Amino acid sequence: MNGTLGDSYPLFKAVLDVNSAGAFCGFDIPVAFFQGMADYIVTPTWQQQFAALLCEQNQPVTYVTLPTVQHANTRQVSFKATMAWMRGIAGWQTPQSNCAQITAE
Repeated sequence: MNGTLGDSYPLFKAVLDVNSAGAFCGFDIPVAFFQGMADYIVTPTWQQQFAALLCEQNQPVTYVTLPTVQHANTRQVSFKATMAWMRGIAGWQTPQSNCAQITAE
């Protein structure tokens, strides 16, 4: 075993490999990502690729990076920013979309 999910739980990994959050094309639903840059579970690379896919489909995406934050701490570190983002949505404010930056990287 080298410590990967596939080695320890191959059936579970197979299910995850075909799982997808999907694309929200056409719904114009704002999406926020608060990504810990030290997250090795939901990696920055994968999240940025997903955010870029949504941007390519003209979805409004707010992508916020959290330097040195690991997976277990993302919720706590991003709590205030998440609540502010949600209050803005609830108050009919257009959320900041940084798709131009996301798709340029």
